[in-house]
Amino acid sequence: MAFVKPLNGIGYGYVQATSHNSRRVNSPSAQEIQNISLRLQKIIRDILPEVDENVSGGKKMVMALYSFDNPNIVICGIQPTETMCKLFFHGWEALKNKDLR
Repeated sequence: MAFVKPLNGIGYGYVQATSHNSRRVNSPSAQEIQNISLRLQKIIRDILPEVDENVSGGKKMVMALYSFDNPNIVICGIQPTETMCKLFFHGWEALKNKDLR
């Protein structure tokens, strides 16, 4: 079973509750995933205008990674997949150094 949840005005997120025997229901289309990715990219650019964007990966897995000055110190990233778009944060110290919390 899939549940659609509003995400603070940026679209909808899909929460998939599955078991080994169940099928995916209401999976988002590739266009929906792309739209969510573009919205997330805009939000990151609006909140962190000085951040650098680097795209990595290949045909099967691609992600946009965001950093300040050093591409090896990633602050956040966007990773679209076939069924969802992941937004992740892990450079908390870099955000604190820029006085962002």
